Amino acid sequence: MTNPCFELWPLLHYLDFKTLDEAAKNDLLKNPKATSSKNHLEQVLHKYLKEFGEGYAKG
Repeated sequence: MTNPCFELWPLLHYLDFKTLDEAAKNDLLKNPKATSSKNHLEQVLHKYLKEFGEGYAKG
């Protein structure tokens, strides 16, 4: 199990939160399950790291 605060920390380096709409901000703060194995923060972090040729795995 990961600590959602960890996923939020690297996202703060990739996302400009000022440009997000309220719904996107709420999704990040509430961090709902996105799939059976990933929460919303993990999914968003994976998406942004993929753009830089990086990956993200909880382990």
